[in-house]
Amino acid sequence: MIDWRKIEESLSSANLPNLFLAGFQKCATTSVASILGHHRDVFIPSLKEPHFFDEAPGDAPSFNSLILPLSDKEGDVKSRGTSRYRSVNDFFDLYQKGEATRYRIDASPSYIVNPNAIQYIARHLKEVRIIVMMRNPYQRTWSAYTYFRSLGREPMESFADAIEHELSGGRNNWIYGQRYLYVSSYSVHLQRLFEIFPREQVLLLRSDQLREVPDAFWGQVADFLEIPRFEEIPSTESNRTVEHGNPVVKSLVRTAFSPKLRRLLPE
Repeated sequence: MIDWRKIEESLSSANLPNLFLAGFQKCATTSVASILGHHRDVFIPSLKEPHFFDEAPGDAPSFNSLILPLSDKEGDVKSRGTSRYRSVNDFFDLYQKGEATRYRIDASPSYIVNPNAIQYIARHLKEVRIIVMMRNPYQRTWSAYTYFRSLGREPMESFADAIEHELSGGRNNWIYGQRYLYVSSYSVHLQRLFEIFPREQVLLLRSDQLREVPDAFWGQVADFLEIPRFEEIPSTESNRTVEHGNPVVKSLVRTAFSPKLRRLLPE
């Protein structure tokens, strides 16, 4: 079990992340983290998404108490259970090789939708920078559903059934990633973020900028972090976010959502 007092006693440790790619899931955070990891001023650990601060104490339900679907069979679920970390040192060790690096990345995209995580980071790790990646919320929602179906961990055979299941309250205690509407309600999470972090510590970006105007995208990142710009942008295919360019496909993605669902998501 994690002794959170030890974290609080070690806030000056260089073995802590100070750059968070805090969300959103399925919005190219993996690609951004992988490319940033090529910069001499940025360290990325072997575990890109440690999810350590997801387990932080707070007023919201404990992360490890949330329901985790195990297969594509309805009812085959369990709580997350015990921590993945034996001790705080397991987390510190991830960043040991980055002690001398200006920035150390934690790219866990669930932090922004987890009130306990983001509030704990704000309280105890004040000198941090946060990058938030977004994309069309309709496409993000659909992408998350198909992702969990591909893993065999989404029990609803149809997207409509998964959405109705969430709307009916059937997922209120599920892991955040499979509350598709909840995660895609960007304004809710950004409002909470800006209530506890100064605006100058947060950079909001869109995944289509990464693809369509990469020089401008990485220029914004470098200026925000106050580091030299890439002379040549590294390429990566890591967990690549697919944006549908075909207008017919775009239309199908949008019309897959009922009017009731569209009212719940930002434009």
